[in-house]
Amino acid sequence: MFVNSQSFDISLARNEHSQIIRMSGEIDFAALIDLDPVLSKIIDDGEGELLMDMAEVTFIDSEGIRLLLNTFNKASQKNRKAQIIKCSPQVMRVLKLAGISEILCIHIEKAPPYMSREERVQPFNWPR
Repeated sequence: MFVNSQSFDISLARNEHSQIIRMSGEIDFAALIDLDPVLSKIIDDGEGELLMDMAEVTFIDSEGIRLLLNTFNKASQKNRKAQIIKCSPQVMRVLKLAGISEILCIHIEKAPPYMSREERVQPFNWPR
């Protein structure tokens, strides 16, 4: 599952126990409009642990942080565990400065191998 825009990409891999969301590019206010509904759908439609790979994210702002916090909250409401398994140094620095690296359960050393199946994600408001 893939979403491509000018500033970010997102893909989803899954197996019977978890989903891995791989993000790259910039997670900011402009990306929020497309990312929020996609992440909500992934949480609603999936099962198991939600693992976020942010190793290729080059920038995150306060709206990106809000998106992450909302995503973790939505997962919790669905009784799903969520954690960041990979994080770029730029993003890790921002999350630590914001004081939320512990809240987001960053466990980089526990990153599992990627699942084999990926699907394309189509944002709801993009023309086809």
